[in-house]
Amino acid sequence: MRSLFFLSFIIYSHQIFSQCIPYPGPQIDVKIEDPVGSFNVETRTINPTIPANTIIMGTIGILQEGPCFITGNFLWVFADGTTATVSLPYTTTKEIVAVRLTTTTNCSPIDPDAEPSELEFRIIGACTMAACPIAPTGSGGNGSICGSQSFTFPSRNCSEGTLRWYQNSGGTGTFHTGATVSPSSTQTYYPFCYTASCLSPAGTPVTATVICSSSLAASSGTYTWTGCTDTDWFDPCNWNTGAVPTAAKSVIIPNVTNDPLITGGTANCFEITIQTGATVNLVSSSGGVLNVTKP
Repeated sequence: MRSLFFLSFIIYSHQIFSQCIPYPGPQIDVKIEDPVGSFNVETRTINPTIPANTIIMGTIGILQEGPCFITGNFLWVFADGTTATVSLPYTTTKEIVAVRLTTTTNCSPIDPDAEPSELEFRIIGACTMAACPIAPTGSGGNGSICGSQSFTFPSRNCSEGTLRWYQNSGGTGTFHTGATVSPSSTQTYYPFCYTASCLSPAGTPVTATVICSSSLAASSGTYTWTGCTDTDWFDPCNWNTGAVPTAAKSVIIPNVTNDPLITGGTANCFEITIQTGATVNLVSSSGGVLNVTKP
């Protein structure tokens, strides 16, 4: 008694190239008599050929008659004579003119007394990508910021669509469309052009290096010394606000490893609170001045 089993082969669009134009696609049937043991199916011509940029996703389709079952991979033959055996999903890079099913498991009858098997596989369709934008142009723009500062994205230009910045080269997950971003740690961002649910390939990425990520929260009008980078009062990254205090700002100096050092300039603040164990080192001989403006 013969059994019939069909595992459908599905071809549809990839996440990045989410616009898919139906393609009539080739329909190929290959039948194998008595497929016992490991073997290769001969290469079969595809007509019409599968054009480049065709999206192939899903499982291999196998038609089974009899008690034998195999699995396999597609070996694609390109118009230039090269081949590729790839797992799905797969977006073709070249025109495909032929295909071969290569088995990956042995095939032997479950019941020795059963009738010989006939196996058949079929490519039932394909689709081609809709025209997506090209990758954004522009390069450079890496920079360093303090933990509480914003990083300004560099210039990247889209010939069409809008610019999106993703945190991975695959263009998935959270994205940013604004001019700035505030990462809590060093982060690389990848630019894409987006139009009508379709993303371009990634452009040249940019890295925002976070020098100090302070755990101290900024309060209105108050600057707290962190000494995150070194002892330099005039280094913005040594303050929880990512900026050097001005004459209108109140300052708190807690007991930290790097005590502030004022040398070669005037340090301004409205008032200053030096907590127990903390020190402010003023080197007046080198032009260091602390100017407290509170009456």
